[in-house]
Amino acid sequence: MRRPLFTALAAAALLLGLLLFTAPASAQGACEATDLGPVEIGTTVHGRGTLAAGDCDSGWYSGSPIDEFTFSLIDEAVVTMQAHSAAFDPAVHAYGYDHRGYDADDDSGPGHNASLTMRLLPGTWSLNVTTSALLEEWGAYRVSVTAAWAPVLLLYDCGPYDLGAVTAARTIDSRFFPGSCTSEAREDRYSHIYEFSLPEALSLQIDLTAPIVDPYLHLYDADGNTISRNDDGGGSLNSRIAKILPAGDYALEVTTYAAREFGDYQLQLTPIADEVHLLARRLADGSWEVGLRTAGGLDLLPAQRVVRAGAGGWVASSALAHSGIEYGAVRARLLPSGNLALSLRTPDGAVHSPRLRLAPADAEVGRWLASSLLQLP
Repeated sequence: MRRPLFTALAAAALLLGLLLFTAPASAQGACEATDLGPVEIGTTVHGRGTLAAGDCDSGWYSGSPIDEFTFSLIDEAVVTMQAHSAAFDPAVHAYGYDHRGYDADDDSGPGHNASLTMRLLPGTWSLNVTTSALLEEWGAYRVSVTAAWAPVLLLYDCGPYDLGAVTAARTIDSRFFPGSCTSEAREDRYSHIYEFSLPEALSLQIDLTAPIVDPYLHLYDADGNTISRNDDGGGSLNSRIAKILPAGDYALEVTTYAAREFGDYQLQLTPIADEVHLLARRLADGSWEVGLRTAGGLDLLPAQRVVRAGAGGWVASSALAHSGIEYGAVRARLLPSGNLALSLRTPDGAVHSPRLRLAPADAEVGRWLASSLLQLP
């Protein structure tokens, strides 16, 4: 779903301010930089310096000096860059190899110190230390750069990426970035394709969430036919598909609603417990129809589903199945009070009764009533 205009404008302003501003002359190589060297996962490198009058002009505040540090990453990492000073209020600015600004921070560290945490790609990065004060404020400072493992699967080619057999919950963290492959189904949208298989039929919930982009989810069968697509079914702008799927091979396209959106996302595939509601509705002649509602909200009606008025004992419907999942038969019994009791006989012969299982004798004719949730083993 398209974002409101003010949200779109705010997002544009944020991207413009954090991602697309041009670095001042100092960040473009006009001033000498101190190389901190490579930063490996699980390590911290340190530097120190003194901001003083006559240093390079930061370009952020008139007259505020700047010192530049560089460091390199071999692996994609979550990087925390900090600047501490007892003499002035430090600020940090991070730059990529292309000398464009990626993010900045002033006071996220303790006191008025700066701390900036980002997920960064492999390569060489620049860290500028300056002062956030408009006055001539400078002095000694310390910097540190810490790299931690990034729980993100970065996809550099067009895939598809094989997730293998899904028998338990799976979570994939990844990101769209400029240069990602684009969707064949949705023009000018970044896209990742995941393939997976189901060894047996099950109810599967697929969630696609993202903090910044508006995600869009597309589910295909093995022949490339669309099974389902979703934009905002997961709440807010997130996507969700919940389906009963037969055993077989499938493909998921993870993409965005709007063109050229980039940022982090999380994909979750979760098998849903076999949870059902038993259904009943009273007919005008006093008979009842019975059915079943799946965890995905699908109402199933057996071929033989009518309990005749005056019937004694338990009456079973014909067997219910959908997409390779066998649910068994709905059982119903007319009580002397006229109420209808419901239970489910699963294919293994076991009988399961929901906590709320009585349909009242004076129920509205033609209206479907549902039992409480019945969780199957």
